[in-house]
Amino acid sequence: MTSLTCSSSAQTVEECTETWYDSCPPRLGASACQCDYQRSLIGLQCGLAAKYSNFRSGRILSPVFSYRTKSCVSFIYMLSGKEQQISVIMQLPNLSAMNTRLAFDFKRLTINDISSNGSSSNSSFIISLKDVRLHANGCPASFPKSVCRFDSLDVCAIGDSICVQQDVWSIAENMLVGDAVNAFQDVEHPFNMSTPNLDASLPWFLAFRYSQSGYGIRTNDLQLKVRVGSRLLLTDRKSRLEMEKICLPIPGQIAFKEVSFILQTGLSSGKIYLDDISLGNIECPHPAACDFEVSSCNYTVKQSIYYLKWYRTSNMDHSNANGQGYSIYLNNNYGSVGQTSKLSTPSVDLLHEDERYKCMEFYYIYTARNDSSRIETVLTLEAKYPDNYSRVFEIEKTETTWTLFNIPIEETYDSAVFEFVATQRGTGTSYYSQKIYIDDVSFRKRVCTMGLQDLSMCSFTNPHLCDYDLNCTAGSGFIWTRHYGYTDNPLNGPSADADGSPTGYYLYVHNSMGEVGHTSVVWFHVTMPTDSTIAHYMFSYHMLGAGVGRLETFIQARGSSLGPVRSIRSLNTDLWLDSDCYVLPDGFHGDIFLRAVRGDSDFGDIAIDNVKVFQGPCPVKSVACSFEAEKCGYIQTSRSWELKDGSISTPFPGRLDAPMNAVNWSTGDTCISIVYSAGIEDTFVVEAEDETGNIERRKFYNNGNGTGLVGTFTVRALNRLSFLSENASVKIEEVGMLSGQCPVLTCEPRCAEQCLSTRRVCDKVIDCFGGEDERDCGFSISCNFSTSDCGYTASPVSSIVWARTRSHTYRQGNNTFTISPAVGDHMLITKITARGSLSLSVASSIQFTLREASCMYFTYAGSLESLSVFVQSSDGAMSRNWSDYAVGQGKGQWRPGQMAIPAGSWEILISTSLIGNTEDPFDRQPFVAIDNIVLETGRCDLNLPVCPSTTPYKCSDGSKCYGDHNICDRSIYCDDGTDESTAVCGEMFLIPCDFEHAAACGYNLVSPTDLIANPDGQWRRRGVYAHQIPPYDKTFGDDRGHFAHFSEWLAHSSSFAPHTGYLRSPRETFNTDGCIQFWYYLNGTAIQPDALSAQIYVRLVYSNGVTELRWYDQVNRKIDTWIQGGVPVRGNQEVYLEITAIVSEPPTAWPGTVAVDDISYQEGACFIAPRMLSGLRLMELLVF
Repeated sequence: MTSLTCSSSAQTVEECTETWYDSCPPRLGASACQCDYQRSLIGLQCGLAAKYSNFRSGRILSPVFSYRTKSCVSFIYMLSGKEQQISVIMQLPNLSAMNTRLAFDFKRLTINDISSNGSSSNSSFIISLKDVRLHANGCPASFPKSVCRFDSLDVCAIGDSICVQQDVWSIAENMLVGDAVNAFQDVEHPFNMSTPNLDASLPWFLAFRYSQSGYGIRTNDLQLKVRVGSRLLLTDRKSRLEMEKICLPIPGQIAFKEVSFILQTGLSSGKIYLDDISLGNIECPHPAACDFEVSSCNYTVKQSIYYLKWYRTSNMDHSNANGQGYSIYLNNNYGSVGQTSKLSTPSVDLLHEDERYKCMEFYYIYTARNDSSRIETVLTLEAKYPDNYSRVFEIEKTETTWTLFNIPIEETYDSAVFEFVATQRGTGTSYYSQKIYIDDVSFRKRVCTMGLQDLSMCSFTNPHLCDYDLNCTAGSGFIWTRHYGYTDNPLNGPSADADGSPTGYYLYVHNSMGEVGHTSVVWFHVTMPTDSTIAHYMFSYHMLGAGVGRLETFIQARGSSLGPVRSIRSLNTDLWLDSDCYVLPDGFHGDIFLRAVRGDSDFGDIAIDNVKVFQGPCPVKSVACSFEAEKCGYIQTSRSWELKDGSISTPFPGRLDAPMNAVNWSTGDTCISIVYSAGIEDTFVVEAEDETGNIERRKFYNNGNGTGLVGTFTVRALNRLSFLSENASVKIEEVGMLSGQCPVLTCEPRCAEQCLSTRRVCDKVIDCFGGEDERDCGFSISCNFSTSDCGYTASPVSSIVWARTRSHTYRQGNNTFTISPAVGDHMLITKITARGSLSLSVASSIQFTLREASCMYFTYAGSLESLSVFVQSSDGAMSRNWSDYAVGQGKGQWRPGQMAIPAGSWEILISTSLIGNTEDPFDRQPFVAIDNIVLETGRCDLNLPVCPSTTPYKCSDGSKCYGDHNICDRSIYCDDGTDESTAVCGEMFLIPCDFEHAAACGYNLVSPTDLIANPDGQWRRRGVYAHQIPPYDKTFGDDRGHFAHFSEWLAHSSSFAPHTGYLRSPRETFNTDGCIQFWYYLNGTAIQPDALSAQIYVRLVYSNGVTELRWYDQVNRKIDTWIQGGVPVRGNQEVYLEITAIVSEPPTAWPGTVAVDDISYQEGACFIAPRMLSGLRLMELLVF
């Protein structure tokens, strides 16, 4: 053997003051295998070289030492390929011995073996050994104060290590492992753990996780025994591939000081694995209980879609203090309304040893949906008992902390199934994932804890937890009702619970029920610990409506009279408010009452939520708040505001209201100061309401510094204060209040209320409440563009520039025009240079504020078809529009325009584009110019516009001028319809008509100027073209004329169903009885006619409601010419003509066509024989 001499600095026998030896055969030489003392390791490192593959084992011998009875040895080792160091303490034979050595044998696997790290058996082998110690006083192992998981020996024992017996028990991979290979046949090999002094009057339970991999020739006789004192509690030889949780109740009569885990085997090999050993007073879990650490405990899942599914996850865990374990998780990153996923326990036995399980408990995390999401997942628990009886409990949201939930178990049943149900509720679909985790499901034989003293608050989602009762005036419907969302009268009640959730529950009473003075009381049963002190209760309330009544609160201790009644102040606002903080007596055992008193009208609701009892001082309610540790009573209308790192912030649009019953409201001038942060483009709004109800809004922006921004403004007799995030990311770091006027800010540039970045100055957007940022910038609304553009520049959405110019020459048709400024020496113009483009050109003004209604006058010209002038409110909520879609008819002349603008804050947008443009093809740069913009206070002067010769007529509202081709063309040009009014078109809108004019005599034709649109099931004005039916016009007898036409060419693409159209004339009164004559054409072809392909009905409809069907015809013959018809009409009665066409496309005929032309009136009787059908056939056709 090769001798190894340890360092002379070693201090103890165990650290090598003597010589250690290895067993490397001398024939291999010293280089084959050797041990070295490693200073960095403070121990030995021994190895077998790879080239000596036939040498597969070695031994390390300790120096000689002596020991006494009950001594043990501990050491730490590490094998090659294993990064983990393993600690072992080993019981020495129970006798005194002299001149003893320790032998550490190690073995390299053969080439056919598979090493634990998957490496080849020909690789080098190294074992590291250190910290070998002799313990003269025996094994120090004892039950730990917490669960022993063998990952830290300091946790698993009071002493240094867990004591294991020689070669059978060892610690590997953070578990206690018993190996049958080293066990003697039919001999018990115990692993002992001593117990501390136990209180014998308490029940004790031994819990551990256990698996075994025993195998034998015929059967497995590897077994685990568990003995407590002298009592054998467990004998198990079942092979278990996965770790299972075992819990053994220890009979109270057993006196014991030691627990033994015993490995015993006959002919079987294998290993026993133990972990998570604990001894405590917590009763053994029900077989259906589950902590999800090893498996899903035979819980079953049913889901409607794949995306909504329960599964085990290691993302969150409640079972282990370090959070490193498993729970059950609902994956709901996509879903639509009504879809569900269910997680069910196996059947649960509710009776055990003549005792009933009375309570089901579990821990959960259930976050609210994102405010921007349209749906959310609602989580419920359904207890299903035999006989189809069940109870459903809705589970409240918890943010991101583990929360205990329990439900009482019905005592009349012996079994039940408990089912978690996740249901998508809302509208549409969502890609947002709410976080829902469930862990540590258990069943208890005690009654469920309930009452305000056991809850952080009562939110009424799970009312049984709150332990309350309610009643009302006898015979009255005015009673507290559990509800969510809007109340029956949305204008007088909340739309969400006090946490801002539209699906969260609250209690409310409706004023439309009962009579004035009726009452409803809800009272909460509270049992505080007898030693409790400084206890209080609070709640949130919502009171809104003109007739809202009173809300009162009082308490009553058991055996005592009622306490003083306190009234809650109603501010008649659509906000959830926090109540005052009310004191409870020390060790309070009694009831807390909330009483609603009906008001004097049907309009007014009272609601309560988030009732809570707590120990400690009352929270301070204050408008002034640093948000270091609390919200100071601030009320959030959504869950998006979060208190974190000395601020309150939101990543979404949301509202935050200062506590309206805070103690520091001021009745005089008050300076509000805000320290905040905002994103680059995010807007932070402060609303302040004074005692008269007047609301002032201040907008605050990112001023370039990003954080620590300061905003101030002065309000008088402050009554309400609200903060709104209009875009997204806003953080409020501090709110302050000072009496009097706000001091002047020292920064530059600045407004009265905030500092500004230079990019917000003279950018045409008013950021300061007083408009200071846009003063002295040369901007104005009235402008003749002679010296500047007055702030009218291309907006960000514009793809074309606007510029000042002295003149512009362009070609239109065969003429060339030059346009010069209307006033002064410059005008504003935009030219579109890319033909065929859909380019949009928009010029915008500065933002401006009008204190009273005004009128804007301007002149315009151009060769483009369209020009629009929008007056848009600064917040984008309102707009007014002036448009001209025939700009080019001015032909080189300026045309006037005007529009009324009401009081408010506005911005002007001047817009044009090439969309739908039909400008002259020779005009290479179509344009629009505008000039002489004048803004005057008061109404628009209707007499002011002077129309040019090209468009000599003026709309009645003075907004535009128009030309001859706009008159009575069935297309409204003037916004008030002047160009198509009866006053203008009365002589043209008559029943007689030849359809040659685009006005079509006032008949209800679609787009009468569009002569070639595809037949689409609407009456249209047509000209003759190839393959047209009819092939010629009746008026001229050739292709020059026009007529009314109805057809549907798309019928064959879907069905052969008929299509119906109604052609109606203007109303007219004839002086005498007469005859209305007309010509019509029904489709006729060489193919066999089909009566249903085209039909015509002619009716007269009188003003007294009388309708007369006077003419009917159909295609029951070959038709190749216009047919004349006539219907008698009564004189001195207002009447209109209605021609009904019914067409279809049967398989045996061409698409149906009905055409009408040359309608006329003639006094006297009709001499044209009427065409009609009677009886059943006529009724069939009328229905058809």
